[in-house]
Amino acid sequence: MHGVRNFYNAAADVVITSSAVLQSVGILSPIAVNEFQKIRAWVKVSVGATGGVRSLVAIPAGGTLLSVTTRLNNTVAPSTTTSVANTVFTNALANLGTHWLEIEAEVQNGATAGNVDIQIAQNTSDVASLTVLKGSSMDVIIHN
Repeated sequence: MHGVRNFYNAAADVVITSSAVLQSVGILSPIAVNEFQKIRAWVKVSVGATGGVRSLVAIPAGGTLLSVTTRLNNTVAPSTTTSVANTVFTNALANLGTHWLEIEAEVQNGATAGNVDIQIAQNTSDVASLTVLKGSSMDVIIHN
């Protein structure tokens, strides 16, 4: 069985200042009732000297996250942090500069259509902004 491939990206920078509350940053994919999606997202973030980053793959009520892998690539103090968990990814990331998250997930939706939505926030609320950069993207393969 072949899947349908779609591509979504952030149309503009999203600035998050003084907030650790997860929010949609415009990288999302519509998901139908009982649909299966395999997603791969590349989220470029520019962070202040403190605050860090957190992320979540949000899905409609009744859906199931079968797997989520998140990898944070620190480009200032070169390192990689990986998490394999279906919960919120958090990292203190106190390196001023532009970094990126690679997020892979498999979603089996239930009886409620909606969106698979990449949500981002500061790890701890800080006045040094975290910016999700325009062009961050999500590649989606859909199987019914």
